[in-house]
Amino acid sequence: MVIEVSAADKEGFYNVNERFRRSVNTTIISGVAETGSFQPEAIEETARVVKELMGLIKQQDVKEEDIYIAGSSALMKANNRDALSGKVKEMTGKDMVFIDKDREVFYGIVGSIPQKYRNNALLIDIGSGNTKLGYLDTERTVSVDMPYGTVSLTEAVKKKNPSEKAYTTSALNITAQEMKPKLRQAAARRPSLVNRKPVFMVGGIVWAMSTILYPEREDSFVKLTMDDINRFYELVAKKKGAAFEQNLTKIKNMDTRKKAEKQLQSVKDVFTVENLIAGAAILKAMGDELKLKGKDLYFSRNGSWLWGYIAYEGTEKFEKK
Repeated sequence: MVIEVSAADKEGFYNVNERFRRSVNTTIISGVAETGSFQPEAIEETARVVKELMGLIKQQDVKEEDIYIAGSSALMKANNRDALSGKVKEMTGKDMVFIDKDREVFYGIVGSIPQKYRNNALLIDIGSGNTKLGYLDTERTVSVDMPYGTVSLTEAVKKKNPSEKAYTTSALNITAQEMKPKLRQAAARRPSLVNRKPVFMVGGIVWAMSTILYPEREDSFVKLTMDDINRFYELVAKKKGAAFEQNLTKIKNMDTRKKAEKQLQSVKDVFTVENLIAGAAILKAMGDELKLKGKDLYFSRNGSWLWGYIAYEGTEKFEKK
C-alpha cells in the first residue's frame, strides 16, 4: 500500500490518494483452527507472495528500510509462526513481526478513524481469519476478538455442511450459534460496544459490500447503513455469482466507470461467492447484536491496522532520528 493523505475537512474526514495497493489471499490460515499450525506449503506460498509484494512496493520508489512486514492477530494462534517469519526473512531479508489483538485494534483505530472521532467511535475489523472490535477508553485500547472472519467461516461452513444448496443457511446457523452469543456476552461486559458511535468498519468484506452496492463511490469514507448490510446479504444470498455483475451504465463519468469496473473485478479476483455469503452473515450478526440500525456507519476505504502500524511505527522511527 502506497498512499498520499490530504488535509482533513472541518468534520475531520480526509481523503486518500492511493498510489498503490495489492491484496492477495493466501492459504496461510487454512487448517490452523484444527491443527494449531501453518501448513508447510502455505508457509512457502505466503512467503513467496510477500517477496513479490515487496518487489512491487519497491517499484513505487519506497526505500527498503521503510517497508514493514507484519502478521495479524489471527496468525498469532499458530504454534509454528517462527517458521513463517523465518521463511519470510530468508526470501526478503526483512524481519516479520506479529501483532497481538490489542495492538492490532489500536493500530486499526489509528489507521481507520479520523482523529476527531477516535475517543467516541467503535471500530469493526472483519478479516479473513477473525473479527476484531475495539475502541479507545482514556487512551487505553479495549479490544474484543470474535472467532470467525470471511475465510475461516467459509471453511467452517464447508466442513459442517459441504452441500452448496445449504451453504447460506449453514453460515447463518454458525454465526447465530457461535458468534452472536459471544457478541452478547461481550456487550454485556462492555456496554460501549453498543453505545459507541459513529462506527467505522474495515476489512475486505466491507470493501466488497461498498464496491458492489456503491460502485460509483470513490471517497475515502463511504457512509453506510444497516439497511445496506441487509441489502448486501440478500443480494449475495439470492444472486450468488451474479452479485459481482453490477450495471455500471448509470455512471456517466467514464473515468469513474472505469475505476468502478476495475474495483468490481478486484472483488471478484479476491473473493469467492462463498466468501461473500460468509462475510455478509458476519456483518448481519454484527448489526443485530451491536444494534447498528440507525447509527452512522462508515467504510474506511483505506483504513487498516496495517496502515496504522506503518504510520505509528514510521513516526516513532522518524522522531528517534
